[in-house]
Amino acid sequence: MTTPTQTDPELARRSYDYLHPQYRAARTEALARSKGQCQFCGERPAAEAHHWATDYPSEEEMTADDLTGLCLFCHTMATTIRRFRGDPWELLERFREQQRKSPNDSQPYQFQGGVAVPIARDIAILSTHKRGDFAGLRRMDPNEPDTAAFWRLMASEGLLGNPDAERKWALIMCGIALMTRTAADDNPFNRSAHNGSMPVGRALYESGYSETRFNRLLTARDDMLRVLLTRMFRMLAAEQATFDWREMAAFILNDGFNDERAEEGRRRLARAYYRAERRGSQQSETQQ
Repeated sequence: MTTPTQTDPELARRSYDYLHPQYRAARTEALARSKGQCQFCGERPAAEAHHWATDYPSEEEMTADDLTGLCLFCHTMATTIRRFRGDPWELLERFREQQRKSPNDSQPYQFQGGVAVPIARDIAILSTHKRGDFAGLRRMDPNEPDTAAFWRLMASEGLLGNPDAERKWALIMCGIALMTRTAADDNPFNRSAHNGSMPVGRALYESGYSETRFNRLLTARDDMLRVLLTRMFRMLAAEQATFDWREMAAFILNDGFNDERAEEGRRRLARAYYRAERRGSQQSETQQ
């Protein structure tokens, strides 16, 4: 039985010298940029470097911008799909299908925070390839979403049908779009607003979000919370900050729906914020 590489000259040409110094340096930088987290599923550790584009350069010309960090499972699946002339991003669709499934349709919100990860990637791709759609998401009024890009993303994730949930997802997508870095290169992983290794509270503290604002955010509910979050997203965007959008999405989705989980989210924000404050104080004391 012949393998795809035996019959496909293009794939055969891609037999890499993975010990080449230039490739090893690019791999090390790409994994460091992934901060230990798989950039596909957002759940498992990034252990391998994957060529995110099909037209990647030779090992002598390889840079970190041509690679992204994936876990072993995602890398194996993506490579297998590509070898059989499929789209490697089909793997992400499989993850989405699982993330869309809720064990209880009457309690959909708390199970869907992870959907924010592929949404953040899709919005980052829009920022390079469909800038009109991307601009529409940034300008969108989360209370009355009217841009086609929003509805397409909602349909692709199977999130349509509940008006309250749609408004919550509009706020999430608007925030992701605002925090997507437009000054980065064309690699969508470098532009993404999602950083799975950065707790939201820590990102707020390190971006200069004052304690007064933070306490107002923790005590706000419903419409006031939406207003404060929109302001917060704009402030963090100006600081080029990123954070874990699974945490933020779950926080928004549970507000007004599941009080216990919403309170857990507030405590998580507070812990991360004040831990970061304590570390900052200790560093200042050491330097004095």
